[in-house]
Amino acid sequence: MERKISYAGLFLAFIVLTLPVNAQKTNIGIGIILSDVPAVSSKIWLKNKNMNAFDFALGFKTNDYLYFHTTYILKHNYKLINKGEITGDIPFYYGPGIVLKSNTAGIRFAFGLEYIFQEMPLDIFAEIAPVILFMKKTGFELSAGIGVRYYGFNY
Repeated sequence: MERKISYAGLFLAFIVLTLPVNAQKTNIGIGIILSDVPAVSSKIWLKNKNMNAFDFALGFKTNDYLYFHTTYILKHNYKLINKGEITGDIPFYYGPGIVLKSNTAGIRFAFGLEYIFQEMPLDIFAEIAPVILFMKKTGFELSAGIGVRYYGFNY
């Protein structure tokens, strides 16, 4: 656990030390999500940044346990949360997706809140997703996580 925390700390230190002054420069964010399977997280905003996006997570657990999910975010609702004096945006988002694990697969529907910084190419988010598993192992799971993504990479 200490190693995972130190990697997350190094990643966050790298982001903070390399932050440009202006906000999100690209439509691709890369970061981490801390959940039952800590993972690398990515978000790709589609043409209309106020609406649709894809998010991805890829993680590993001990004993060769692989985890992957992707979600098509149908909508970002910027008006649901009254942000008052806060300068960034706080959209509520939701959308369907898939989950692939080493021993099963399923569908998910994610709900989340995101804070998009106005001054930095960074967002933080928290999400919860009911998951229905249907291959090899069937059942219901509830997945939740918090994360951060950096949008300043040039490509």
